Amino acid sequence: MYRPTCLFSSQGSIKIADGTIIGPYFTVYTANHNYEYGEAVPYGATTILKPVEIGENVWIAGNVVVVPGVKIGEGAVIAAGAVVCKDVPPLAVMGGSPAKVIKYRDAMHYTRLKNNGCITMRMKMAKDSQWILREEL
Repeated sequence: MYRPTCLFSSQGSIKIADGTIIGPYFTVYTANHNYEYGEAVPYGATTILKPVEIGENVWIAGNVVVVPGVKIGEGAVIAAGAVVCKDVPPLAVMGGSPAKVIKYRDAMHYTRLKNNGCITMRMKMAKDSQWILREEL
């Protein structure tokens, strides 16, 4: 699931696996100008394409930027405002600019929930859903 405020610059292709949730103002780039060996400055006419891959059950918070060529591993969490410039390991919690590993999710707990079909969007959309939306007091 993603919001209409997201920007997908997909010239170099984007793959987003099932169960991934993307917050508002997410931006992903899959192309960049050739500034190193171009025929002009600040960059040449060539566009360098690098695909982005986002694994299963990833949660990307708001205002996150992902640069070309990044792979985000299954079950990862990307904190609000992060700029992801390198690959994200599975189950990593990343934050900052540039994004760095803050910690890792509990692999056994994650696997148990996944194997039992406890996927957030499936549960929210279920007819008998017990998810309750409320404002904090």
